[in-house]
Formats: sequence, structure tokens, C-alpha cells
Amino acid sequence: MDPLASISAAASILGVIQFGGSLLKTVREIHQSTSGLTAENANVEQTCRELSQKAQSLSRFAKEHMQSFPGGDGEELIRISEKCVTATKDIVRSLDKVRTKQEKIETEPTPGESSSFEFVPGQKADEIQRRRMRTLRQALKAVWKKDEAAKASNTLSVLRGQLELHILTILQKTQVTSTLSADYRFQALQKSNQELIQTILENRDVFIEEIRSRVDDLQKTTESSLLDAVAKINERIPPEREIKAAVHWILLDSLHFASISQRYEEVAEAHRSTGKANDLLLHWASGYDLDIFTFFFWNSGTTEQQSLNGIFRSILHQYLSKRPEQLESILPREYDLVYSRQAFKQDVPNIRWTTTMLQSAFEKLIESTTHRRLCLFIDGLDEYEGDHTAIANFLMKIGMHQHMKICVSGRPRIEFEKVFRLCPILRLQDLTKNDISIYVKDRLGASERWLVLCKGQPDDAKKMTEDIVKMANGVFLWVKLVLNSLIKGLDLDDDFEDLAKRLRCLPRGLEELYSHMLKTIDPPFYLEEAAMLFEILQTARKCQEIAMIETGGEEWSGGVMSLAALALADRKNLKSLSQIESMESIDGLMTSLCQQTENRLRSRCMGLLEVTGAHWKSAENRSVSYIHRTLRDFLEHPHIRIMIRDSIKDERFSPTLSLTRSCIFYLQLTLPNIATCPSPGVWQSVQLSMIYASMTEDKCSAHLHLLLDQLDSTMANHQKLYDNSYQHWSTERLLRRKGIDPSDLENHNFLSFCIEQGVLNYVRSALQRNPSLALSTKARPLLDYAVSSLVEEPSNNTRFRMCKTLLEHGASPNQIYRGVSPWTKLISHLAKRLSLLDRGSLATAQGLLWRDLVSTFISRNASLSISIMDPNSGLTMTVKSILEDTFLHTSQPGSDTLRRQLETFSLEQSNEQQAPHVQNSYSSRVITASAKSPTAMRKGWMDLEQAHNDARFSSMRRQNYGTFNEAEHPRDSSAFIALFRTIFPCCWGMETDAY
Repeated sequence: MDPLASISAAASILGVIQFGGSLLKTVREIHQSTSGLTAENANVEQTCRELSQKAQSLSRFAKEHMQSFPGGDGEELIRISEKCVTATKDIVRSLDKVRTKQEKIETEPTPGESSSFEFVPGQKADEIQRRRMRTLRQALKAVWKKDEAAKASNTLSVLRGQLELHILTILQKTQVTSTLSADYRFQALQKSNQELIQTILENRDVFIEEIRSRVDDLQKTTESSLLDAVAKINERIPPEREIKAAVHWILLDSLHFASISQRYEEVAEAHRSTGKANDLLLHWASGYDLDIFTFFFWNSGTTEQQSLNGIFRSILHQYLSKRPEQLESILPREYDLVYSRQAFKQDVPNIRWTTTMLQSAFEKLIESTTHRRLCLFIDGLDEYEGDHTAIANFLMKIGMHQHMKICVSGRPRIEFEKVFRLCPILRLQDLTKNDISIYVKDRLGASERWLVLCKGQPDDAKKMTEDIVKMANGVFLWVKLVLNSLIKGLDLDDDFEDLAKRLRCLPRGLEELYSHMLKTIDPPFYLEEAAMLFEILQTARKCQEIAMIETGGEEWSGGVMSLAALALADRKNLKSLSQIESMESIDGLMTSLCQQTENRLRSRCMGLLEVTGAHWKSAENRSVSYIHRTLRDFLEHPHIRIMIRDSIKDERFSPTLSLTRSCIFYLQLTLPNIATCPSPGVWQSVQLSMIYASMTEDKCSAHLHLLLDQLDSTMANHQKLYDNSYQHWSTERLLRRKGIDPSDLENHNFLSFCIEQGVLNYVRSALQRNPSLALSTKARPLLDYAVSSLVEEPSNNTRFRMCKTLLEHGASPNQIYRGVSPWTKLISHLAKRLSLLDRGSLATAQGLLWRDLVSTFISRNASLSISIMDPNSGLTMTVKSILEDTFLHTSQPGSDTLRRQLETFSLEQSNEQQAPHVQNSYSSRVITASAKSPTAMRKGWMDLEQAHNDARFSSMRRQNYGTFNEAEHPRDSSAFIALFRTIFPCCWGMETDAY
């Protein structure tokens, strides 16, 4: 066989084998299939059915939304879809024929086959054989027609591809437009806007290019603007050196307080040969840098002079003033805050130093100074206003550091003895004998008369010196006072015998010595002037402590007053001050007045009050102080107070009026030199003047009114220089309470300011001159100011008197301001006051004041029909129930007026309730009964209500109306009382008639 024939035969054989394999596979699939189709045909059928459904759905959508398709895309989509449906139907129809034939093969009997179900032997095998042959024939047909099926499948794939391609083309064209058009917001646009958007979308390539161009231009402009802005910022930011200098000054100034060095300046320089501690400390430091800190506790001074905050601030200020470069490490948070504000020229923060902040800074200071030697001297530890054991333990703790030494002094206390029991302790009187001897010899040796006496009688001079040292018992102050008396005698040519008598007459104790010195003031009118000066100083100290608490104590320098302030308060200087012609002459006049006042202190007060301060300070900037803290305590004794007041014969004298005058004079002399907003010291003088004015006696009302009018005029005129706002000058933030609503300051005036400050005399005088002021309905009512101040200071008796004064001059308790009346505000406060609900509290002066004020409100037609709702429980309380629960739950003298007022209200309320319901047949009997025995009826009602109240309150737990629970809330029996009163008078009337 030739090669070609061999190849042809082999190809034929392979074709037969392939056909046979395909045939066998098809036979197997048909035989195993439940539908009579091959696996391939089954897949084709499933695909055709799915494609047909999707094509039909797409065709329907295109027909329904034909207008949504651009151009003829919709029609083309329908045509392709319908072709797909037709093609799939043809293929499915052919497959159905195959399935039908196969089913016939499976179910139809062969010719001659019995249709019965009788079992015939050999029939099963023949039937199986016949079915296999039919399946074979079906498989042969399926294989022979496979090419036709493949052709149909290819046609279907082509149609499917066309459909997908057409859909993608439509989506690409209409993606943005169709989405936007379908949006309801796009449909809501005007037609012109829609057309504009459509144009932009259709020409988006052009627009995109234009936008890119403009963005590039904008970017260049922005970069240029940013560079200019950065340059301007750099110009505004000060140099680093200036910023740091400013930060250092601000932080050090915040640590500083006015009395920080006061007591140190008041301590006289160590007398010759009496101070050796410095040499010993230098020896201890032995080559290390030595820092010495001092602090003086003083219970007559400011809060800082009595507290732990004061000692922290003082030591930090002393150390950091010398080494400001360490501010950043010791006060890191505060440094960063001030630095950032200063760098961008923002307002300087007002740093409020807390004990925690200061203690942390102090510990950092101790830790950062291990390469140095520190020594701390603390005087008057017993005058620390706090836990003495705690301060002693704290000092012991920091004293454990190897580079730290601490020396404390103070009067003996058990707490100090326990904590310091293992520390070296010195008794001052055991160490000061030689120093006192040197001091006595030098002081007396400065007198020429003493030197003359010593030449003639050296033994008597020696004995006199020894007696003084012995009697002093180590107290330098006693020595100083005694030497003042002896030197005065030497100036009067006393000899040793006279000096010995003087010495024997002087008491050994300080208090006895003070009393002796007061009694020996001569002539008598000097004692009166001294008493006035004592009163002024003591009043200033008390009032300035109040002002110090309210303003932070930045300006006040302790429990003394400046010499200039005392000179302005001294009535001796009034004539000179009233004759000032120009501001140019004021400086010389003040220097002269201060000098005169200092001289009077020496001559009138026997040295008990002295002018203190550094020698370089001008006379008007020095301070007036008690010679010692024990003198202040001595002057506080009740019998000494009585003696001092009895020494003042001039009834016109008032220390508070004198101090008010001093503050206002100070403002009038100071403000002309200031063109900007005044400093805190000026505002503190304003506040002090108001505090003094609030304490001024009624007898001085006329003078006080004139002075405060001058204050208002002075401050108003100065405000024009720095503030163009419409608000009154008293709205200054330093004079306001924290948390106040700025809108409450609208239409604020000097009268409302006086009400807030409690200046009752001025308010009463103003209302007497113009009663209509209390009736004003503009802006915030004056009574609202008074009630708000009372709620904030319920223990201040002046607040009660202020409210009563306004009510007596016609102020309405029911005038609404911001939804609340003064009466409602007062009742709400009463409902929350637990203390007034305690038994026995109404017997106190405060309880009587509250009850009297409430009665005054009711007498001025305060509404008793309002209700107060508790915000926590939601329960509503009537005013009547609140007042009964507060004031009438026990029988207290003086409560009859309020009880009668509430009874009258209850009667009026019950009459209003029963009037429409009482039948006419009973009305005459009620009137008759009331007319016959009104006293008996009233007594009956009072007894009934009293019994009811006693029963109710005996089982009622005391509660705070601000937080009470519903279970604890007493039931209001007003409805029961009203109903009972409706029935009881009628029955009473019937019984009376029957009788």
C-alpha cells in the first residue's frame, strides 16, 4: 500500500475511533440523563432560556423608555434583543424535539408488545435490549447533527456579543446625563439651568481643559499669597530674645505678690556685731554657690503671708528672679502657654497659681539645684493658717536633701515639738543676751544726756543696762519699747533716779506694756486722735481682706495700709486737700501730707503704729503697720476695743467714711495721669470704696451720697478716654462676679451697682429723692438685683434690708424679667434651703429675717397662687405649702403675721372655689353664722389647721425641696381644707339655727 493510501486509511480509522468515542459518550449521557439530553445540550438549553428572558426584559425596557436613549440606539437595542429571542427559541425548540423522541423511546412499547402488566419470562431482557438500540439511534442522530447545534450556538454567541456591545455603547454615551436627569434635584432645576448643565456635559473636554488652566493660575496666586502671608507673620512675630524677655517678666510678675518682701523690709537691719549666721553658712557651702531664701508668716497679713501658696511663690520668685533661664524647666506648662500667647501678640493669660502647681514647681527647683547649696529661713511658723503638723512634716521632708538647710522660728506648739523633736532646737532668749546688751548700750550711747550721766555715775549706768537686759527675757520688742520711753526721759533731762522709776513703772509683759503706753498718752486729745488712727487701721485691715479675696490680692500689701492712704483718710488733711488748685501741685502736697501724718503717728500713738518700708521708697509709698503682731491681738480684746471707742468724742467720726473718702481722693488724683483702661489696683480702690461705703453708718448718709456721686462722675469721665461702649463703667470684668451673664449688664447703672455691692445708705437716699426709680419697668428690675444678691449671700443681713427697702418704696415683687419674678426667685431659693427646715433654725436671727422678709413680700401683693416645679422629681409645690413647710411647722414667736397672711389667702381661695357650688338655701345660714360668731369661727379654723399641720409634720421627714423624692413629699392638703371649709360652715350654720 502506497504511503498516501496508508495515511488515508489511518485517518479513516482515527475518524471512526473518534466518532465511536463520541457516540459512546453521547449514548452514556443520554442514558444517564433524566431529560433525554446530553450534558452539552442541557447546558445550551439553560443558557438559551436565561438569555431569552434577559433579552425580552431589555426589549420591554427599551420600548418603555425610548425617549431616554440618544439617537436610534433604542431601536437598535430592540432589534438585537428580538433576534436573540428568536434564535434562542429555535435552539430550544430543536432540543425539545430531541427530548420528546427520547421520552417516546423510554415509554412507548414496541410493535407486538403487550400492554398488560403481566410478567413474561425473558421479556425484561428483550425490553432492555430494544431500548439500548433506540438510544443508540438517538445518539447517532445527535452526533450527526452536532455541527448544526454548533452552528446555532455560534449564532447565539454572536448575537449575545452584539447585544452586550450595544448596551456598553449606550451606557458610555449616557452615563452622566442619564444619572443626572434621573435625579429629582436635576428635574427641579429651571429649564435654562438644565440646558446649561447638558451643554457642559456634552462639551466636557473643553471645560476640563479650561478648568485645569484656571486651577494652575489659582495655584500660582495662592502660593504667592501664602508667601506674602508668611512674610507678614514673620514681621509681626517679635524676635526670640524679646519674646523670652517678655515671658520671663510675665511669669515672674505672676509669682510676685505685693506683700512678698514687706515683712523683710520692715525688719531692721542687723545691729552691729549681732549677725554671724552668714559667715557660718558660707563655711557650710565650702565652694558651692549659696542661695538664701526668706519667708515670714504673718496672720495679720494677706492670704499669701499665711499660706503654703505664699511660701512657694516667694521662694520660686526669689530663685527665678536671679536665674530666669530656668523658668522653662521649672514651669514648663506655664512657660509654653505664655510663650505662644506672646509670640502671636495675644492677650496675656491670667495665671491662677494652685497649691498643686506650685508644689510641683518647688520640687523641680529642689531637684535641679543639687549642684548648689540652699538655705531657707522661715519666721512665724506658728502663724501659718493651716495644718501645723502638715507644714512641719513638709519642711522635714525637704530638709532631708543634702544640699538644703532650713531654719524655722515661732512660738512653741505641741505639733512642732513632736515633729522637730530630733532636730537641733534653740531658745531665743538663751542666745540674745549679748546682742540685747550691745543694742541697749548703742541706743543709749546715742544720747548726749546718757553720756554725761555715764561719766559722773558709771556704776549706775552699768546697773541700768544690766537691769534692762535681765528684764527683757530675750524679747527685743520689749527692749525697743522700753528704750523709747527711757530716751524720751533723757530728752527731758531725767537722771538715773528718774530713769529707774520709769523702768520700774513699765510692765514686764508685752500686753501690760501696751496697755500702759495707751494710758500714758498725753494730752487727752492725743489719745482721741490715736484712737481714730487705730480704728481706721483696723477697719482698713478687715475690709481689705474681703477685697483681697475677691480680686486675688494682686495690689494689697497686707494687714497695713499705705501712708498715702492714711494721709488721705486723716481728717486733719481735709482742708489742705480741698484747696488743691492744679494737678501740678499735688506731688509736693502729698509728700508734705505724708510727712505730717508720720509725725502724728509718732506723737499720738507712742510708737505702737510705725511707718515701715525700704529707706529708698518715697514717703507716700511706705506703709503703716502695727509694731508687732501681738499689738494687733491686743487691740482686738473686747475691753480694749471699748476703751478705744470711748476715747473718741467726735460723733461725726466714721472710720469707714474716712476710708471711702481716701479711696475716692486717690482715684481723683491718680486717673488724670492714666489715658487707658485702669490697672487692677485702681479697680481695687473702687471695690474698696464700695466695701467701706456698705459699712458706713446711717448718720453719714448725706456725706456718703455726695462722695459716691463723685466716684460715679470720676469713673464715668475717665471711661470716655478708653471705652466708647454704651455700658456703665461698673460693668468692668474685675468688678463682676464669675459666671454672670453679660446680657444682664444691659442698662446697668450706678444704682444697680450699689444694690449689688450692698450700699444700703446710698440706695435708700436715692429712692427717697426719686421714688419712681423703684417702679421702673425698663430692663432688669432693681428688686431682681437685690434678690439675686440675697440668694448669693443669704448670711448677709444687709441683703435682707436692701430687699425690704426696695419693697417699701414701691418695687413690684411680681415683675417678670426673663420669665422669672423676684418673688419666684426668692421662693425657689427657700424651697432648696435645707437649713431653714431644721427645727430650731427659725429661732435664729437669720430665720427671723427670712420670715420677716417673706411677710413683707406678701404684704406688697406677692402672688401666692404660683407653683414651683422640682426639676429632679417633676413634682409641683405651691407657694403656700413651701412657706408652711419652711416657717410654720413649729410654733415660733413672731410667726402670727405670716400665718394670718396665709390664712387670709386660703379663705379667699376657698370662697372663690365654693361660691358657684353652694346652694342658695344654705348661703343665708352661713352668713348668719359668720355674723354671730366670727371670732369663734376663726378660732375654730386656726385650731383645725394647727392640728392638721402638727399631725402632718410629726410624721414628715425633713427634705430639701431641690432633691426630694416623691415618697418623701408631703401631700398638699389645701384641696382638703377648701372642701372641708365648704361643708363645715354650712353644717355649723344649720346647727346654730336649730339651737
